[in-house]
Amino acid sequence: MKITFEKKHPNATTPTKAYEEDACFDLYACEDQIIPVGQVTRVNCGIAFQTPEGWECQVRGRSGNAYKGLWVHFGTGDANYPDAYQAIVMNVSDKPWVVSVGDRICQVKFERVESVSLVEGVVTSTKRQSGFGSTGK
Repeated sequence: MKITFEKKHPNATTPTKAYEEDACFDLYACEDQIIPVGQVTRVNCGIAFQTPEGWECQVRGRSGNAYKGLWVHFGTGDANYPDAYQAIVMNVSDKPWVVSVGDRICQVKFERVESVSLVEGVVTSTKRQSGFGSTGK
């Protein structure tokens, strides 16, 4: 499958994969910024995708950044989302996080979306006796 992308910012970097078989494409910051400790903000990647109908673009963090203290909120870009992608990030490290143009900030994965309809009714019991946290540690 081929998905068209557009650079919506003059500093935008073409999304890349280190290896052809990788599941995700890296997205890069297109603006310099400093993220203070404990701050939640957006990092502009400057790339828009023409995601086909029936597909979504999942935005997720990079493990190396997460280990160092920059967490990316998981997000979904629907097929009809026309704007440049931004990563919602939180600096959980103990020092300000410096973002420079060209830094790998997040990654995107394209996934098929099944059509689902909700129908109101009675939810029947299962073997499971309780909910959230019921299976322990």
